Amino acid sequence: MAIAEKRKPTVVVAGPGAGKTHNMVSNIANRIPDLASNRYLVAITYTNAAADLIRERLYRQTKPSRNVYIGTIHSFLNRFVLSPFAVVTEELPDEHIFLSVDATIPAKTSSGKKRTQQEIRMAKASKIKALVKRGVVPYDRMGSVAATLIKQKEIRRLVGHRIQYLFVDEFQDVDTTQYAIFDELRKEKKTSIFVVGDPEQYISTFTYRNRSLAVKAPDYAKIPFFRFAEKSDRIELEDNHRSCDELVNFTNQFHGQLSQDGSRGQSGGERVAFLKNCKLDEIVGRFRSITSSWHTGSQPITRLYLSHFNKTLEPARQRFGLVPVSNTGAAQSSLLQEACELLAKAMGKNQNRIRREHDLDLLMWRKIGIRLLKGIRKGEIDSTESLDVFLTRECPLVERSKEQPVSYELQVLIDCVINGSTQSDCECVSSIHKAKGLEADAVLVVAKNQAELRKWCETETSVRSADKDDICRIGFVAFSRAKESLVLACLKKIDNETKAVLESLGIALM
Repeated sequence: MAIAEKRKPTVVVAGPGAGKTHNMVSNIANRIPDLASNRYLVAITYTNAAADLIRERLYRQTKPSRNVYIGTIHSFLNRFVLSPFAVVTEELPDEHIFLSVDATIPAKTSSGKKRTQQEIRMAKASKIKALVKRGVVPYDRMGSVAATLIKQKEIRRLVGHRIQYLFVDEFQDVDTTQYAIFDELRKEKKTSIFVVGDPEQYISTFTYRNRSLAVKAPDYAKIPFFRFAEKSDRIELEDNHRSCDELVNFTNQFHGQLSQDGSRGQSGGERVAFLKNCKLDEIVGRFRSITSSWHTGSQPITRLYLSHFNKTLEPARQRFGLVPVSNTGAAQSSLLQEACELLAKAMGKNQNRIRREHDLDLLMWRKIGIRLLKGIRKGEIDSTESLDVFLTRECPLVERSKEQPVSYELQVLIDCVINGSTQSDCECVSSIHKAKGLEADAVLVVAKNQAELRKWCETETSVRSADKDDICRIGFVAFSRAKESLVLACLKKIDNETKAVLESLGIALM
């Protein structure tokens, strides 16, 4: 599906597992032969990991020229808008630095008076303005400065002439200031714009409160995705290549924009379940047991443990050795990375500190990790005692930590070396906000209470749209990570009414 040469943008609505990255990369590859030598093709996403993935897949299809730019939203703003125009127009001082800044404003004044939301936003704006004047520019401020610049007719014309093709991934996550920038380029009519996203996976309201945007979050019906779609041609990618048909049919009950078709067929048996256990250890044990019985593949089953907040599953992470993962970094880690992490934990310090204190460059440090893996493969390192002997030999000046037992992690690494897979391939944990783009054979989603569970299971479109905290859509993001089986649980006992709701959705109670 190639983009036609036109000035009206194209908006692609792509549900979970629809292959949106594959689709975008194919369109980028198709545009490169028509790219003028003095103009750019720009592809924007929201994490370095996602940018690396697009870049890697593009290189498999073609060798991009130097005027193909793939990067994050912040790198795009800096390169194409801020660096050329911000200083000369005095929007930023000559000497400035971009930083992650906490612009939180207390809910109460020093005298104890409660601030209104408008007062908090105004105080944030004032605080950020003072920081920028001193040359400290919060990352979130980059968008508003760029939006101010690109509204100037001459700057908009120059940026539009420079960018021939613009691709934006995860467009549902575009905030109001970023939308203003893209809309100005649309108005200039010099850039062919292609955006892709899934509004049902919009869970970004919290960023307006927690970041230094100092602007009010829009109502769901007025998020930038819908506003841009009104001015664009719409395409829907309806196939789901990730999940079995049972899971596709289940998640279709929550999607207000499209109904997906499964392309993998049915797996058979119960594929969506709710566990009646309320204790976290029991939930994890039951989840592992039933998903193992459902799994028929020859490869080790991969599991993903999800909750709204990290602290909900933190006891399980520590107890069962679950590996934290995030869509901001690689979803998988190598055996070498895990070996180095184990070494660092055994020494009670992080890797950078160990290298700095003992004058080890990265290559030297990794060589120690490789020797650890070789020792495990040869059977020379099979216990914490033999690991201690290894550390004494390899790092004689580094004191071992007695507060950081690593027997479990060592056994996991030994199993991974023997089986040829990594721990993070198998047992991962994440907050739901950081899980978009991740997937696993089996997914456990744990609610902290019944109210949260009921919000996740809401199917009424009007109620979901009115959800100002995105809780309904947070549930959808979690549910759609599963490939073979989805298991729900709650840390508080649920009533009969909630049980009936779950059963009406086709969820088996276990």
